[in-house]
Amino acid sequence: MAEYDYDLLVIGAGPGGYVAAIRAAQLGLKTACAEGRETLGGTCLNVGCIPSKALLHGSEKFDEAKNGTFATYGIKTGEVTLDLDAMLAQKADSVKGLTGGIEFLFKKNKVTWLKGYASFEDAHTVTVNGEKVTAKNVVIATGSSVTPLPGVTVDNDAGVIVDSTGALSLKKVPEHLVVIGGGVIGLELGSVWRRLGAKVTVIEFLDQLLPGMDGDVRKEAADEIGDQLRKNCCCSKEVVAALTTALADCDRGVRRQAKEGLEACGFEVVDGCCNPCKKRCCGPGNSAEPSPAPPSESKAVYSPRLRRRSSSQGRRLASLFGLFD
Repeated sequence: MAEYDYDLLVIGAGPGGYVAAIRAAQLGLKTACAEGRETLGGTCLNVGCIPSKALLHGSEKFDEAKNGTFATYGIKTGEVTLDLDAMLAQKADSVKGLTGGIEFLFKKNKVTWLKGYASFEDAHTVTVNGEKVTAKNVVIATGSSVTPLPGVTVDNDAGVIVDSTGALSLKKVPEHLVVIGGGVIGLELGSVWRRLGAKVTVIEFLDQLLPGMDGDVRKEAADEIGDQLRKNCCCSKEVVAALTTALADCDRGVRRQAKEGLEACGFEVVDGCCNPCKKRCCGPGNSAEPSPAPPSESKAVYSPRLRRRSSSQGRRLASLFGLFD
């Protein structure tokens, strides 16, 4: 019977890895966990969920003080200024406390922390920091990394082109931040820096933000994003007029994008045309059944009616998920 150094070796000390390692040790297995970072907790605790939530919380408080929300509750302040170094230090303190807690749990449950990156020699042997270690069973919990873009070099130290890790530690508030990717991470970080004073542009390849999430959540979140756009004057009268004009375009894709743009600005189309070029108009509420087409000699100009959308439910959902203001 083969002799192994450990009953179980877990590669990666993120939320999947460290929980597996601690539980295996509690169940009596001799357990080790290999982690290349200087601290335990993986992406989530070090450069993901925890630091982003710390910045979301801090930036929300700054925004409330800066833009008068505190004043509505009778809390009067003088001139509100940002100490970014202090905010980042508070974020780092939150991370340190939680990662240190995992290290304590490793010691308490007698999980051996192998410091370094692991590479396989065979099915039961790995090399960690130059030393070979054997285990009867191996759990791979290495997580994921940022998808690179061809021709784009990420340099977090320079602070110009950064990934999500670098965006958590920018040394100053950017004048204009472009976020490539309209998922949860991109919108979280975009919300942080917008609250702190940056102009934020989100670029998303797909036709909706938050791709992959539930459709109702995406729809309600769009209301909240619309509130942010209006706060930053991105939905001016000129923009709304241009989007309304685009509703009359013969291209279905242009009409769809115009409709989504108006929804992001807080409007919905009450009367619209399925095909404005042929005057096949849908009835009130965008009914699926087109109204009778007007006579061909009609020279009436297509002019859809808009109305404001209520975003109270969107704000409630956004607050629940902690994604937006």
